[in-house]
Amino acid sequence: MKSTFSKYVNCSSFYSIFNLLFQIKNYFFHTINYRLMTRTIAAIGGSILIIGLAAFSTHQHATINTKDKTIVNQNGEIDYLETTLDEETNLRILAEEKNFEYETKITELRDSVFQLESVVKKLRRKVGKQDKSLKNLSSKLKDIELSYASLKLEIANLAKKDQLDQQRINELEFQKAEMRNQMNAVQQEKIQVDQQKQEAEADLMAAQMEEARLKHIQNIKDNTRVVYQKVAIQKERFGKNISKIGKKNSKWAYTVLEFQLLHDDHQLLLDEQFIAKVVNADTHEILSYVESNPNFPESDRDSKGIKFNFDGNLIEIAHFNNQKKQGSNFEVQIFYIDNNGQEHLLNGGVRQFIKNRKVVKAKKRVSTTG
Repeated sequence: MKSTFSKYVNCSSFYSIFNLLFQIKNYFFHTINYRLMTRTIAAIGGSILIIGLAAFSTHQHATINTKDKTIVNQNGEIDYLETTLDEETNLRILAEEKNFEYETKITELRDSVFQLESVVKKLRRKVGKQDKSLKNLSSKLKDIELSYASLKLEIANLAKKDQLDQQRINELEFQKAEMRNQMNAVQQEKIQVDQQKQEAEADLMAAQMEEARLKHIQNIKDNTRVVYQKVAIQKERFGKNISKIGKKNSKWAYTVLEFQLLHDDHQLLLDEQFIAKVVNADTHEILSYVESNPNFPESDRDSKGIKFNFDGNLIEIAHFNNQKKQGSNFEVQIFYIDNNGQEHLLNGGVRQFIKNRKVVKAKKRVSTTG
């Protein structure tokens, strides 16, 4: 019995010890694992934090670079817009100056006509006064001549008498001498007035001719209408029409024009000389015509336009220029050339055929300036 109890006690003690050792082991095991896990988690967390900070820093750096590029691009766009604005401002100023030049020429022509009308009126009055003066002088001269003849007759009658009255004859001869002096003075004045009248008449004729010439120019310039049948651009003559030009305009060589000139007094235009020009509307540069035209053999090669004499037919022009053309807007300008070789832009002579690099089709209507 005692041995059994002792055995039981020994077994219980062993189990308790074992259990205690097991708990100690678990305690140390959990303590060690917890510390290891804490360190591992801390290490992992630190790594994640470092990686996150690196990623955030990289993202921020990329964002800053993107913003810097955006700012650079925006600055470039601002510079471009400022440059474009300056160019557009300069083009607008050039256009205004050109329009002012045209308006000045129109005003000068009208002022010249008005001044000539005033000069003609003054010269006509002057010639009228001189006519009246000549008539008065002629009448005065005639009266003196009659008086002179009367004195001669009286002297002749006195000479027939038996007793010669020499004193009376001497008096009459003195009067005759006075009358001769009067006649010479009147005659000289008449010659002088007549010469002045001839000069005034010559001035009047010249003024009237210049007035008629300027009115003729003004009539053609103000009242000629241009009806366009065709305005096209081509790379090759008789090739396909181009609808849009590129920045270098490398495909555009020919400008094909077909138009008619109309006037209420149509015969006024016959045999008159005109010139058609292709103009860069942005810079007002006139495109040179660099090839002779078989339809107009007298046209100048490499000239600033094509001249033609109007005979009533439809005007057909192929303007050639294969040079690089800077600009986005182009127009045709028709000028009248007067007998002095001066050019006058027709009021209906401007037709824009390229606007913002696109060809503007002709609508077969009378054009208006601008």
